[in-house]
Amino acid sequence: MRYTLTDYTFKYRSDSEPEVAWGVDEIRLTALRNEMTACQLLVEPDQESLLMLGDSARLNWRPQPSLRIQVGKLRDAEDRPCPGAEVEAFFVGTVPVGDGVRVGDPLLRDGTLSVPAGQVQPLWLSLRVPASAQPGPYNLDLSIFHREADFADEELVGRATVWLEVTPLALPESRDFRFHLDLWQHPANIARTHGVPLWSEEHWRLIEAYGRELARLGQKSITVIGSDSPWAGQRCRRDVDYPSNLHEYNYVRIRRGGDGGLAFDFSALDRYIETYMGLGIDGEIEVLGLLAAWDEDFGRPLKDHPDNIRLSCYDEGTGRIIWLRRGEELATYLRALGDHLKARGWWGITRFSADEPADVNLFRQRLDFLHAVLPEARIKVACNHPEFMAEFLDEVADWVPILGGLARDPEVSLHLRDTVQARGDRFLWYVCCWPPRPNTFITSPLLESRFLGWFTAHFGLDGFLRWAFTCWPADPWRRPAFRSPHWPPGDMFLVYPGQDGRPVRSLRTELLLLGIQDFELIALAREVARADSTVAEALDRAFARVIRADLTAFADTAEADPETLYSLDPADYEAARREVLRALLAR
Repeated sequence: MRYTLTDYTFKYRSDSEPEVAWGVDEIRLTALRNEMTACQLLVEPDQESLLMLGDSARLNWRPQPSLRIQVGKLRDAEDRPCPGAEVEAFFVGTVPVGDGVRVGDPLLRDGTLSVPAGQVQPLWLSLRVPASAQPGPYNLDLSIFHREADFADEELVGRATVWLEVTPLALPESRDFRFHLDLWQHPANIARTHGVPLWSEEHWRLIEAYGRELARLGQKSITVIGSDSPWAGQRCRRDVDYPSNLHEYNYVRIRRGGDGGLAFDFSALDRYIETYMGLGIDGEIEVLGLLAAWDEDFGRPLKDHPDNIRLSCYDEGTGRIIWLRRGEELATYLRALGDHLKARGWWGITRFSADEPADVNLFRQRLDFLHAVLPEARIKVACNHPEFMAEFLDEVADWVPILGGLARDPEVSLHLRDTVQARGDRFLWYVCCWPPRPNTFITSPLLESRFLGWFTAHFGLDGFLRWAFTCWPADPWRRPAFRSPHWPPGDMFLVYPGQDGRPVRSLRTELLLLGIQDFELIALAREVARADSTVAEALDRAFARVIRADLTAFADTAEADPETLYSLDPADYEAARREVLRALLAR
């Protein structure tokens, strides 16, 4: 057996030999109080072995030697445990990405794993001390024990130490992050994947579990789906070779009474919003599906309205499920929804969102209708056609251009950013299945997930949007790629469905969080830099270590060498952070 400590960027691939310096038994990390930091312990057994975490004996279904890793407590310089410290350890699992290749991504909660001889097995370690912790040095001891046979006594075969220097600075709680994180939610897919009825008590427990994970990342936006199948099921019917049901449904239940009038049940919508707000996710209610719904050829029940909005309705008189057919019925629903959000005190943070509208004239008709019914409705657009931003700048509150559109004409984009922010609205950016880099695919370099925070900060953007947190295909563990190669593996989700009903984190979620924390550190520094040129200069040096090109270079990254655009060396990110921390701590 051999082992080593390494940084957080290691990602196992079955088709390549890892470049690892073996035998490193110490690693030094630096973190602010209330900040998560991480590293990895790599173990390579010389015979097939059962790897274990914790202090209990485990046996496999067949006789195997074992390697048990015991993770100690985070202790201060006086060897006292740090109150409130969080130390988490996960074996990194692998998923297939095509051509027989497996790549490390999920952080497995099961504390046992059978590992073939000669295969490198990473253990992810994350450390966090609370805001109340004393600054200074801490250490975390790791011990590795070997057992040759089932009932043999263990032998200590390895030790390693993680040294953590905690600075006097502290990050805010994730609910108070300034970074506007908008990861869209797909609750019907959660219910389907876990095999529970939609809006059942079992489903609500799942919704809260996944919401809690979003809150840990600093999520700000609550996804409210206001119609049926607004994305045409992500066009899943086109992919008959991998049957995956990806339809989402209206949170509001619509009924037609015996008198022909419409009634609306907002109970699921209310509970969804209340659940998220109870977790600290309360920056925005984003209503999707009522502006520029996808695909006329999938079905447009409304006969006299230019949008593809689909609204199912239970007809109490006949017991049938019917569909609203007239624009005046849509208007009745919109007014009722608006009145309800106002009555609950939520109207001020509500945005009616459109996902990639493509036709300016058609969007004009749809937007005019919405504003005719709800004149005060505030609009948000995820935009992959940059011409929309200039055309609708004054009628849309929040803009979210795709990376290539943002970078196509930086002078125009940054002017629009300044205009939007000056009036108190938000200017975010997004990636989806495109561009190939930087992105958060399973196959992406891990540092690209961290880079998102640096890019957002450097170009003065308010946050980042990703279209899917849990939009899993039919079998995300065995076949994570859907519509491949157009949607690379991991495009549709950032966490995996756990058998216990809780989300399974990924390497990508943790690197995304590291980047968001970097954004928060930069925000702290920028407050000081207004009056302190030393800090401003440190920020310039920090950005220069991470970002290697101007915004124009990001207009088309498909063929670019990524390292001409941004660093893929973790040492650059750590050096950039040191620049900022030194300047702040020297004041």
